Amino acid sequence: MQTAHWRKALVGLALLSLLLGGRPVSACSVPVFQYALERWPADPYEVVVFHRGPLSEQDQATAKWLKERDVYAESGANYLLRTIDLDASPDESAEKLWKAQATEKLPWLVALYPRVSRIPVPAWAGELSLAAAKALVDSPLRQALAKQLLDGATTVWILIDCEEQKKNEAAEQLLRETLKHMESVIQLPDPEMGDEYEEALAAEREGLKVSFPLKRLSRTDPAEKVLLDLLLHSEEDLLTFKEPIVFPVFGRGRALFALVGKGINEENLQDACGFVCGACSCEIKQMNPGVDLLLSTNWDAALSAKYAAAQGFVVIAPPDEAKAEAK
Repeated sequence: MQTAHWRKALVGLALLSLLLGGRPVSACSVPVFQYALERWPADPYEVVVFHRGPLSEQDQATAKWLKERDVYAESGANYLLRTIDLDASPDESAEKLWKAQATEKLPWLVALYPRVSRIPVPAWAGELSLAAAKALVDSPLRQALAKQLLDGATTVWILIDCEEQKKNEAAEQLLRETLKHMESVIQLPDPEMGDEYEEALAAEREGLKVSFPLKRLSRTDPAEKVLLDLLLHSEEDLLTFKEPIVFPVFGRGRALFALVGKGINEENLQDACGFVCGACSCEIKQMNPGVDLLLSTNWDAALSAKYAAAQGFVVIAPPDEAKAEAK
């Protein structure tokens, strides 16, 4: 089962390479991981609050808290909030989604994957509370993930542990050894193959280098339960595996196909590293594999500040934004 699972992922990458290789596209000196970071906005999740009748004062406050942090807010979290009153004749799709929850608990919070991902199952679901809302929007590992990507990591590899510690240790050792080797041998695209626009951005990319940090994710860590669900629900069979699972994450939090058990091997790791470090010949995001994770990061603001600092400029946040960051 593990081999079949990863064969599907590798075939997808191979077909993508053949498709793009057969198309006349403009030359691009930007590797995939950097192009994704700079130009692929994170796809928005749909966060739904189901309820009957008016929400209580406490639940209204929680819904407001979520609204103030959605895709339109300064935080830049990639989700849109929707509230559905089940007593107000919701549409057919809302009724279907509610029935699929198989619960009578209300109010109920559901996070749906971005529509463009076409993943039919919810990413996460649970009772509405401020604690649940905060856990949905952010977590320590997701903060660290976003920071490393903004700081220049090529790809952050997230290794999900299984119950057998020996398998976890073996997977981690193989990952660290292989990724360290790939850091030393991978050559990024030649800057001279780019167009005039790419040359104009060359100064901001002078420090670009290959870096593959690794993060461990425990299946029993309550602070990362949402992240675990986001990853394991992204493919239909991942919950059935009792093996270590690793996801390469790049760009603005885009997770590639999972590597499972024996699929965590040198060949597959090299293929994934080669994909994210190759020249970006496809500008259409949806033609590339993967699904975006839900992250509370204002990528555009962070990148603007980073590039401005590289040029010697000082970016001063407006008073309201500075207060928000202080919180």
